[in-house]
Amino acid sequence: MVLQVQVQQAQRRAGDACTRLASQMRTLVLASVIATNTLLSPFPAGIPLSALADDAPLATSPGGAASKGVSSLASGATPMVKAYGLEAYGKNEEALKKMSDANSRLDDKAVKRVLDSGLELAQRAADPETQQVDPALLRKAEERFTLIIEELAPSYVGGYTNRANVRVALRDYEAAVRDYTDALRLAPLGRDAWLIKVNRGATLLALGRPNEALEDLEQAVTMSKNDYLALLGRGSALHRMGKYDEAARDYGAVIDKAPTDIQPFWLRYGLELWQVGRQTEGLGIIRRVANKFDLEPECALAASSILYADGLPSDQEEALRRWKLLPAPVRSKALAVDTAAREWPPAAVEAAVAFRKVIANNDRQLSS
Repeated sequence: MVLQVQVQQAQRRAGDACTRLASQMRTLVLASVIATNTLLSPFPAGIPLSALADDAPLATSPGGAASKGVSSLASGATPMVKAYGLEAYGKNEEALKKMSDANSRLDDKAVKRVLDSGLELAQRAADPETQQVDPALLRKAEERFTLIIEELAPSYVGGYTNRANVRVALRDYEAAVRDYTDALRLAPLGRDAWLIKVNRGATLLALGRPNEALEDLEQAVTMSKNDYLALLGRGSALHRMGKYDEAARDYGAVIDKAPTDIQPFWLRYGLELWQVGRQTEGLGIIRRVANKFDLEPECALAASSILYADGLPSDQEEALRRWKLLPAPVRSKALAVDTAAREWPPAAVEAAVAFRKVIANNDRQLSS
């Protein structure tokens, strides 16, 4: 059984609600290994989603190991094969589905026990409350999945996806990308292939390769029929590329699915709107996030900075009033927020710089 951690559950457990996604972006999320995703830092700073559903285990396929079976496109390629970027696999849709199904089953009970052992070790290695991991336990889990890949069931997709998840938790991103790629070769039309693409795209973002990540995440959006995790992932890639208007559209599409369920990623959406000149909408979103997560430093800094930058006397008064009502430790942490590391858009970074100067001037006047 592949363990899954729902993104929204992980978000609620996260200690810093305005900087965790869990996993939602994500981030949006780690599923099989750890439940941390950063909200405004690179998506997903080391936390992928689960690669397979609980009932997805499979056996080996006639195609053999993951590195085999890639050839030129068969003349009978279908629109789905083309839309999902699968032309290089050299099979039509029916053949790809058959291969994907075969490689997603695991009927051997002995191998299943090895898989469960690896999953149990991975779960013990990650504490969703503290966001801490035990590298030694993760390495043991990695060994279990490697045994499946190299000896017991080399064509079983779950061996690769779960080892990739562990490697992401260990921040071995290059190796994780290779495992996700092998998994997609084995089951390009598997039921959860879109999640593997989300994971690989997120990992490519962590490696600083947003163009490649966007290709995966575009396909994930198509394959999942606009699942919110895929949309959040694509939005994060577009954000990284400076395409703030397009990123805002993806975040907005996710919010439209649950317009009353305020989540941490709404902060990024509000900042994107502010960046692209939709100040009234952006400010409204930021207010809602800051009201819900009123003691979160990043949210507090964003709300006061954007309100003050709005320029209206009433908004500037509200910005200072919000700031003064914060406990001193929260104000201190808010001033220390690294907006560049959180990947705030340029206009929001400028607003924060300006607001910090206002606070510094006010503090000097009070002390003189």
